[in-house]
Amino acid sequence: MLFIDVNTFYNPYAGGIRTYHRAKMDWFKNHPEHEYILVGPADKTEKVQLEPNVVYWKLKGIKMQKNPKGYRFMFNLRPLLNFLKDYPNAVIEIGDPWWTSIVFTRLRKWKKLTNPLNFFHHTHPLVCYIKPWAEKGIFSFVKKIVYKIMDNNFYKQFENYDDLIVSSKFARTMLEEKELSNIVEFPFGAPDSFFEAYKEKTRSENEPLRLIYAGRLQNDKDIFLLIKGLPLLLEDPQINITVMGHGPEMSFFENFKHPQFRYLGYIQDKHIIEHEFLKHHILLATSPNETFGLSILEAMAMGMPVIGPDMGAALELLQKLDNHLIYKTKSVESFVETVKAAKSIDLSKYSRDARRVAELYGTWENAMSKQMNYYIKKYNA
Repeated sequence: MLFIDVNTFYNPYAGGIRTYHRAKMDWFKNHPEHEYILVGPADKTEKVQLEPNVVYWKLKGIKMQKNPKGYRFMFNLRPLLNFLKDYPNAVIEIGDPWWTSIVFTRLRKWKKLTNPLNFFHHTHPLVCYIKPWAEKGIFSFVKKIVYKIMDNNFYKQFENYDDLIVSSKFARTMLEEKELSNIVEFPFGAPDSFFEAYKEKTRSENEPLRLIYAGRLQNDKDIFLLIKGLPLLLEDPQINITVMGHGPEMSFFENFKHPQFRYLGYIQDKHIIEHEFLKHHILLATSPNETFGLSILEAMAMGMPVIGPDMGAALELLQKLDNHLIYKTKSVESFVETVKAAKSIDLSKYSRDARRVAELYGTWENAMSKQMNYYIKKYNA
């Protein structure tokens, strides 16, 4: 099977989407009878041979953020489309719903593309980006009309895919509410090394509670909760907080100084992330818009309890716990109260419970095997 992922959201410095594609690369590395090409945007076009059967094909993309390592928009898809003329049986998975999806679904509708074509629903862009834009600033009334029109038409493109792949029941429900039915669910996994590094969390009576946030620092992650809650939480000398990640709001954390606070910036090295997770007691997960909640599962694999919102796939994960720490979405007061309440929990019990739930999902190897074997069987590849 020749499998091609096309995703303008892929970035070597990104979070969950990067992890997803790297896990897929690892799966193909261990299955040399199949070939894998990942197509994503970069500052220049080039093909990088990562393994004998794994290629990272960079297409020149337009920079979308000031950060030179930030996201890019992959506009020119012609090199890929020309390549596909010689490989009409290559299985394609589109990972972004914007220009890439529009081009491929239109070509299929016009019968210019015969390849097996699937879509992975990684994010909910209208809710995460367009809706907040429409609800704020000048001409809000007009922008809300624009949002309504987009919401009514956006999902029609998905009718042209063979399957819509999701990683959670929450994501499945979002698509079902738009009367889409060709939905297949494949939950994610966590790295083997995170499971292997498991150590039950404990905390002595006088030891500070150490919490860590790991993720993008921008509005769709509800990072304002942490920005507003941080000074209130650090009034308690028994609370220490570490933040890892980068994004539009990173300047706040770079400039915030407190003896109980650390900002580590973006960490790409998986071993450093593991080390930090081992040093901390609880993960802070602020986003109500997750379609899975990968950092939550990774933390749980290492036995780390999680404080998270009462919405989205994050809630879906947390509700599987017998012991959970859930706050009211967008409420700074509820967020702060939940963090402070965590000081008095039986940390060992919560830690064992977190590990139990992580084991229900398993490793990335298991997760990818299920997904790839589905494709192989479906397309007789």
